[in-house]
Amino acid sequence: MPRPAWSGLRPLLGRGHSREDPEEVQGLVMAGGGARASFQTGALRHPYERERIAPAVITAASSGSILGALLAQFEDPAEQEAALRRVEDLWPSMRTNADMFTERSWFSRPLAHQHVLETLREAEERTVERTRRSHTRRRASWRTDDAEDEDAPAAGDERPAPQERTPALAMAEAPVEPLEFNADLVHQLMVGLPRFGRIGSDPTAAFRGLESNRSLYRPGPLLERLLSRDFFHSEPVGSSGVAPRCAFVGLDSGEPRSMREDGRIVDRDDRPLDGPGFDVAMGTPASCSVPGVFEPVEMNGEWYVDGGIRENVPVEAAIKNLGVTRPCAIISSPPGAAPNPGAGRGGVLSILFRVESIRADESERDEIAYARAAGATVIEPEILVHDAMTIDPGLLSINRDYGRIRAAEAVGEAPCEVQGVHREMIRTRLRAWRLGKALLETDPHALDAGPDATRGLPDELIGTKRALRAMVERDDGGCLPAGHDDWWSRFERHRRPGGAHV
Repeated sequence: MPRPAWSGLRPLLGRGHSREDPEEVQGLVMAGGGARASFQTGALRHPYERERIAPAVITAASSGSILGALLAQFEDPAEQEAALRRVEDLWPSMRTNADMFTERSWFSRPLAHQHVLETLREAEERTVERTRRSHTRRRASWRTDDAEDEDAPAAGDERPAPQERTPALAMAEAPVEPLEFNADLVHQLMVGLPRFGRIGSDPTAAFRGLESNRSLYRPGPLLERLLSRDFFHSEPVGSSGVAPRCAFVGLDSGEPRSMREDGRIVDRDDRPLDGPGFDVAMGTPASCSVPGVFEPVEMNGEWYVDGGIRENVPVEAAIKNLGVTRPCAIISSPPGAAPNPGAGRGGVLSILFRVESIRADESERDEIAYARAAGATVIEPEILVHDAMTIDPGLLSINRDYGRIRAAEAVGEAPCEVQGVHREMIRTRLRAWRLGKALLETDPHALDAGPDATRGLPDELIGTKRALRAMVERDDGGCLPAGHDDWWSRFERHRRPGGAHV
């Protein structure tokens, strides 16, 4: 029997409950998971549409902080739901991994010869001081107070607003100080990368570049779009009436920190630290900065990385610090470390990465157990649709629909056998996706006629679609999202070789 994905849901999300009830404080807890936030976009829809939740507190880590920030702009649940719909539509519009993770130039163009690496190092050493001065000027301009330093531009210079500076900073491709290849760097990467997903078959390839660089990737255009004025306005967050906490971890202190609605950084007990505040948009890239994947973010003299390193499910902050009595935690990844046959026969780095991935899974299990013991509703996947670094429109759509199903199962308290049917539906959609993808690799126009035109399609693909149709037509549990009648009659938004989509 699968592990239950919720507990105490009806008292948590009872119809008609609102934040006016002085005895109850609703809160949302958004876990990290990279591209797997597609599950969260779907899982949130049902509580907003059917249960009319009105969260007064939103705590989030890593990719969950993106959704948390967008929701925290509004106190009105209807406006939160509208923002959610827009993000839900945007997420599967991504076409390639570069939309979310853009490779650093050094990583996408690996150096073929050692003497080229040495030449690059010498050039970087000559630019270190200039880069440090440039970073000092930029850090001064990020602050939300009026403080200026000697390197700040003269009065009257036109600068973009703080919110606009945030994505520009996160996506910058400026040269950086070289890092020493040491045990501390290895530890940081071990903690971050296994939680995020595979970086390739040989982890040592990443280390060769990371000797003189701080990250494999920079955020892709998705972050810039989400933090644009089309989606996000940082100013209302401080006065919306919602208390957000965006979690990250200080590299120097080793301590968990969060950014609150006024842009101040607070400690694990929600006490503000010394130093000025920032535009709240700065919290998102800091919380998403998986070590080795994205560059750390500097604020008030400390470098910050992914909040999921300390607590990927930040439910304790919601309950202990912010008084939440009815938390709902939405997780992005299924329980368990994915099997890796032969991991014990790998090299030392492969073994270390594997051990860290197991440790990260156990840590998240403890966090979820704490949430359940505190009476939280936990909505989580039971199967893996795609990993944290996979961007494919078809898989993102399947995972979004799966999130809706899991949330609806929670409200309806669906029995295990019904949940089993739903899992098989998702697996069947994934099987159809794999078959369609393989077919397109041999014939880019094989799917042009659609699933109903069976002539020329492989028997296995036709049989898979028919099996999906039978399961959908038999389902009467009310947990399937709108559009499920078309699952069997269309393909899963495959990307043809060359970039076009079916």
